[in-house]
Amino acid sequence: MSMFKKTTFVFFISAFLFLGCGRKESRKIYFKQDVFTVEVAKDQKQYGRGLMFRKQIPADGGMLFIFRNEARRYFYMKNMLIPLDMIWLNKDKKVIWIKKNAQPEGKGYYEVIDSGQSVQYVLEVNAGTADRIGLKAGDRLNFED
Repeated sequence: MSMFKKTTFVFFISAFLFLGCGRKESRKIYFKQDVFTVEVAKDQKQYGRGLMFRKQIPADGGMLFIFRNEARRYFYMKNMLIPLDMIWLNKDKKVIWIKKNAQPEGKGYYEVIDSGQSVQYVLEVNAGTADRIGLKAGDRLNFED
């Protein structure tokens, strides 16, 4: 490869990374004195991938799924490697339900979790987080869409 082609290649890769094309979007989520910095899933591809294949997530991390409207949602633990707390929120960001300690896929079996009612957001965090911070149904989380 000529020097010109190498320089051009490096420039385009650098521009791609600098412009954020490979960067994940994140949000800060607040509950009382706790702050979480979570990745955001906002489209079909991101919804489907979620936190699959992750061996760990930070104690103050996780993933926020943002949907365009309220609807009944189904999540599954296929290809998950860690247990999660799933926090189901309505359009007002009020906690509707918490699925605590959803287990990762094991021996070809994976759990499917049903919101049971209409939700617009789902927050996935490490299992045990909801209990640790005292989060319960009826509480409100604060974050920007």
